[in-house]
Amino acid sequence: MSFCISIKPGIEYLIAKKNQSILDAAKEKKIALPHSCSNGKCAKCKCKVLSGSFEISNYSSNALTEQEKSNNMILTCRTYPLSDMVIQYDNLIDKSSSFKTVGKLISIEKKAVDIIVLKIKIPLGERFLFKPGQYIDFLLDNGRKRSYSIANSPFIDKYLEFHIRHFFGGLFTDQLFGLTNNHLKENDVLRLEGPFGSFILQEQTKNPIIFLASGTGFAPIKSMMEYIIRKNIFSQPIYLYWAARKLSDIYMDDLAKSWESSIRNFKYIPIVIDQTSESMVNIPKYVMQDFKDLSDFQVYACGSNIMIESAKRDFIMKCRLPVNEFYSDAFIST
Repeated sequence: MSFCISIKPGIEYLIAKKNQSILDAAKEKKIALPHSCSNGKCAKCKCKVLSGSFEISNYSSNALTEQEKSNNMILTCRTYPLSDMVIQYDNLIDKSSSFKTVGKLISIEKKAVDIIVLKIKIPLGERFLFKPGQYIDFLLDNGRKRSYSIANSPFIDKYLEFHIRHFFGGLFTDQLFGLTNNHLKENDVLRLEGPFGSFILQEQTKNPIIFLASGTGFAPIKSMMEYIIRKNIFSQPIYLYWAARKLSDIYMDDLAKSWESSIRNFKYIPIVIDQTSESMVNIPKYVMQDFKDLSDFQVYACGSNIMIESAKRDFIMKCRLPVNEFYSDAFIST
C-alpha cells in the first residue's frame, strides 16, 4: 500500500510506502524538503497538514509542541501517512535556486583546538548566490552529505567561509583535522550543493534583534552581521550573546568586539559556561537576566540543539516572545 503526498506551494508530489516517513519518501524521489537531524529533534522539517490522516511518533516535545500538533503541524521525519495527504510549507526550499558545483580548498585556519575556519574558492566566472544565514551541503562519497552554515557575507563572492568543529569519528571532520589517510588539505577539490535553509535574516523588521549563538553557531550570525553592516539596514538595537564552554571557543572574539566599538546600538555579550556546574540548557538565562519582556523582539538562535530548545521554550513561555519571531538553526553532531 502507498499514499500520494501533495506538497504546497507548487505542484510537487511524492509517493510514500506503508510505514515510510514523509521525509524518507521525499529523499527517495530526490525532493529537497527542509530537514537536518532526521530524528525529531531540530524541527527543521516542520510543516502543516492541509488534509489527510497520519501517525506521528518519537519526537521531541520542544521540536513540536502540543499546541502546534493540535494545529495540524507535523515533523515529516516522524510522520507516517495513513491516507493520501496534502502538506504545506511557509518556507519551502526551492531546489531550482540551488545548484551543484565544485570548489577548491584555499585555506584551513585553526582557531581553537577543535575548531577550524575553512575557505572554499568558487570556480572563476561562477557566483554562489545565497541569503545570510543559509547553509550548503558538502557532497561526500557514497551519496553522503554534511551540512554547514556559510559564515561570510553574500557580498563576498570569491570564496565561501565555514566554521567547523571537530567531532571524533566524524566522517567529514576527521578528514579535515588530519585523522584519516585521505585527510583534506589546501588545493583539494570539494563538491558542494546549495544554498539551502530558511534561517535567514528578516530585513523588513523594525524590532530589536537578539542573536544567540553557541560555539560555531556564530557562523551564520557572522554572515548576517556582515550583511547588516554592508547594507546599513538596521537602526534598532542589536544584541549578540555568544556562549561557549571555554573562552578559546569564542574564536572570533576580537571581531565581535570590533562590531561593538564601531556599530551604533550594537552590544556584544560573551558567555563562558562553567563545564562542571552549568549546562548549555541554561544559556537563555543570560538573555532573560537582561530582558524580562521579549514581546517586541526578534530572536535568531543557532548552535546546539539543547540550547535552542530551551531558548525557544523559555523566551516564549516566560518572556512573551511571539512564536513567529523566533528563528533557529540547530547544529547536529555528525
